[in-house]
Amino acid sequence: MTTAEKIIKLRKRQGWSQEELADKMGVSRQAVSKWESGQALPDLEKLLQLSALFEVSTDYLLKESVEEEAEDTAAPKAEPRRLTGEEAEAYLAGRRRAAVQIGFATLLCILSPVALILLGAAASLPSPMLTETVAGVVGFIALFLLVAIAVAMFVYSGLKGEAYRFIEKGEFILAAGVKDALADQRDAARGGYILGNVVAVCLCVLSPVPLILSTFMQNDMLTAAAVGVLLLLVAIGVFLFIRCGVENEAVKRLLKEGEFAEGEKEKSRLKESIDTLYWCLIVAIYLTVSFTTHAWHITWLAFVIGGALSPLVDVITNAIGGKGKK
Repeated sequence: MTTAEKIIKLRKRQGWSQEELADKMGVSRQAVSKWESGQALPDLEKLLQLSALFEVSTDYLLKESVEEEAEDTAAPKAEPRRLTGEEAEAYLAGRRRAAVQIGFATLLCILSPVALILLGAAASLPSPMLTETVAGVVGFIALFLLVAIAVAMFVYSGLKGEAYRFIEKGEFILAAGVKDALADQRDAARGGYILGNVVAVCLCVLSPVPLILSTFMQNDMLTAAAVGVLLLLVAIGVFLFIRCGVENEAVKRLLKEGEFAEGEKEKSRLKESIDTLYWCLIVAIYLTVSFTTHAWHITWLAFVIGGALSPLVDVITNAIGGKGKK
């Protein structure tokens, strides 16, 4: 294989046109055309540049007898994908849909024991309209049905995001002008992000009020209903947290800001892993204690305690990440 043929082969493996190779080499397209047609050979400086660009030796480029290096060292170098404005908008639209799906699935998980609590309270009334056994069976069916729907939504959302896995890994660069447009979009949405989080915090803080008020009524059914309202307020608050958080995180990923900046990738992966394990543990504790004690009106506090301890977990994670970086 001649030098001209090797240059053509290496260029096509990279998926470049003659113009693109010429730009990378700092020469005209006509010069590249002459190299590939065999009308001229690159000078020594350009040979060294081609060698570095294609990650092959100069011997491979010049000597027709050197062929076996092609498969290993002439393999195309993986370059970050260039993300256009349309692709960035499609990713953001997908993350907005995913935010709603993930938020709603989480809401269903939080509300899943409500039917069991209400039916249990109804079965304990002086003249129950249904037996405790029936109430328990129907309540557990409703609980598992809601959890099953939530899990299906989590899985569906995850599978839909596979097409943009390269963005999650940070393996992309933004096309010209896209970064400025995204930054403007982020600034415009900042007010809504802050408002959503403020409303979510208020709902979570106020959620125990119905339960506190119900304690003065000395009525089991009202207490059960108050627990249902409490869980509903918490669920709506968590939904808002997730929706605002996922959308904001998507923009930060595209802009590679904050925890998604180049130097923070490893720390971000560690944080995501620890956060996932932490909240899985909280949910496991919540469900285990709830099913064991049937104290659903109290066990919801596991999420409040988990949220309160979350900043401490973040501090520990950052300390571990910083130590690993050193």
